[in-house]
Amino acid sequence: MKRFLITILFLGFIFACTQKSTTANISDVSKIVAFQNVNLIPMNQEIVLKNQTVIIDGERIAGIGSASSTKIPKGAKIVDGTGNYLMPGLSDLHVHIRDESELVSYLFYGVTTVLNMRSSTDTLDLRGAAKTGKIVSPTIFAAGNLVDGDPPIWNNSIVVRNPKEAEQAVMRQKQEGYDFVKVYNRLAKPDYEAIIKTAKEKEIAVVGHIPRTIGAEYVLKSKQAMIAHGEEFFFTYFKGPTDSLNTKKNRPKPDESKIPVIARLTKSAETAVTPNLSFVAATKQQLEDLDAIFSDPEMKYLTESVRQMWKKNNFSNRKDLKEFGEREKIKYPLIQKLTKSFSDTGVLLLLGTDASAPGLFPGKSAHLELKELVKAGLTPFQALSTGTNNAGEFFDKHLRLREPFGTVEVGKRADLILLKRNPLKDINAIGSIRGTMVRGKWFTRIKLRKLRKTFE
Repeated sequence: MKRFLITILFLGFIFACTQKSTTANISDVSKIVAFQNVNLIPMNQEIVLKNQTVIIDGERIAGIGSASSTKIPKGAKIVDGTGNYLMPGLSDLHVHIRDESELVSYLFYGVTTVLNMRSSTDTLDLRGAAKTGKIVSPTIFAAGNLVDGDPPIWNNSIVVRNPKEAEQAVMRQKQEGYDFVKVYNRLAKPDYEAIIKTAKEKEIAVVGHIPRTIGAEYVLKSKQAMIAHGEEFFFTYFKGPTDSLNTKKNRPKPDESKIPVIARLTKSAETAVTPNLSFVAATKQQLEDLDAIFSDPEMKYLTESVRQMWKKNNFSNRKDLKEFGEREKIKYPLIQKLTKSFSDTGVLLLLGTDASAPGLFPGKSAHLELKELVKAGLTPFQALSTGTNNAGEFFDKHLRLREPFGTVEVGKRADLILLKRNPLKDINAIGSIRGTMVRGKWFTRIKLRKLRKTFE
């Protein structure tokens, strides 16, 4: 807090100076955007700084100061933020990009950064195009293709059968330029150990599931960087039954006294977690009100192939529907309590949705995740932190970013959302978006709506 206050005082001095000194380091005024007279939610602490002006130069935040004393460079684009709230853009750290058309939807809902959790060379191409501004898109990070055991859960996964193959899989993904390695359910312990060892040597972080034969405690001991679903703990640490064993006899109530224990272990391991409550909520909706999903106006922004995938793969089509539903009734409240305990213990929680899995619309599901986090007992600030400052901290730790983001501070990447209402008072205010800035480019909601219409 002390450093933050010193920064504000220093900036106040700078902006109180002449216009000439304010613009001395600005080479191209056409790249300057000024958000004038906003209520600033910087997200490096729980505070609203009233009547601020934020200056953007290119892709970076160049200045922050009182609206009454800040000199805006002549010719800069001015966005009048009177009565509005400016905060960092959201990050969704668990998406599956199935088509380029989905990218605008993320921006429409204020998501300015995504982590694609099963990527190919096509994803790497999109990542590059997004970074250079060739496409309208959030910034993209990419975990490689799933690394799983034999037989794999999903077709076309990278299958490893021994430590040597596991080592080669990591080296190949590092060489190909992926940001993370994603591990999956059926990895054998020796192969998982080889992945962790090689990833550490090659400086590429491991994210993903908890392999079922290894368990949560060993994964935490191995310091896996991120666990991609809260339900991973349900199926491992709390011994929730897998599909083949999911009967009433094998479905006892989880021992909730173990929640604080696993929370402390996770905190000690410095492993981040995406609770992914939106996925559990969407599963519940598929079982109880499938029509509401398929009548949602967002459906028209999905490609036909994704719509057909949703119809085929949604959970209401399961043959074990009754048993599956009974398990969900146990799993959902456990993950809510686990998420609250993680938050209270200081585990780094990250916003992640699994969009565009059935029922999880690109962009919109990030708002669902925030609401679910608050429903689980987090404050609005804690919920928003999962997709802002926590996300920035996670990426900076594991990728050593040259362009940090996640808070509104001088020098940070200019990923911002302008809201009509204060989300710290009501998390539903996250939907009151006036516009989104990504890498210094400003898009009004009207402009993004028009761009989305081209994909209908």
